[in-house]
Amino acid sequence: APARKTSIYIKGALVSFLLDVELMRLTENELSLNDVMARLYHDFARKGYGYTEQDFKQVIEQLSGCSFDHFFAAYVQGVTPLEEPLARALDYLGMKLTQNQSGRNWEKHFGIKVQESHSRPKVTQVAPDSPAERSGLSAEDELIAINGLKIEHNLANLFAYYHTDTIELTIFRNNKLKHLHLATDGHTYFEDGVLELLAEPTEQQRENFRQWSHQ
Repeated sequence: APARKTSIYIKGALVSFLLDVELMRLTENELSLNDVMARLYHDFARKGYGYTEQDFKQVIEQLSGCSFDHFFAAYVQGVTPLEEPLARALDYLGMKLTQNQSGRNWEKHFGIKVQESHSRPKVTQVAPDSPAERSGLSAEDELIAINGLKIEHNLANLFAYYHTDTIELTIFRNNKLKHLHLATDGHTYFEDGVLELLAEPTEQQRENFRQWSHQ
C-alpha cells in the first residue's frame, strides 16, 4: 500500500548490518562487510567499472565460501520482516534493542512519522491500522495545517494541544490540497528503539563486539 512504503535507505542500512554480522558469524569473525567492499573496490571501482547485485553476491560467496541465496531472497529481493534476524544479529554482538513508547504525539496517538527538515513536514511512514492510515494519509504527503492552523515549525505544539481530539489535517498531495479527519482510538503507535549492551554478555559476545566495533 502507498501509505506503507519502505525507505530503501533505512532498509538498506539494516540489511547491510545483517550481512556484516552474518559474514562474521559464518567465518568465525574472519570476514566482514569491510572485506567485501575492499574486494569490490579492487575488482571494479579501481578499474572504472560499476557492479551489479549479482556481482556483489558473487564476491560475498567467493570470500565466505557460503551460499547467500536465502539471505538475498529473503532480505534483499523479498519482504521478510527484519525483527527476528536483527535480534539474532544484535545478540551475537552482545546487544539488544529496547523499545520505548514514542514521545512524539503524532507518532504515538495518530501513527504518523514525518520528516521535519523544512516548514512543511513530509510524511515518511504511516502505521498499519492507525488513525492516519484509516484517514487515507500516505507517505510523501505534506502536512499543511491542523484544524485550520498553519503548520510552520510548530508541529509538536499543535499535536500536543490536539492529541486527544478528532482533528482535521490539511495535506498537500500531487499538487492538490486535501482535508483528512483523524480520530485517536486509544491505541499507541510507533516506538523508539534504544540499543543497549547486555548486562552480562558471554566472553564470546564480548569478542564478537570487539571485532565488529574494531575496539
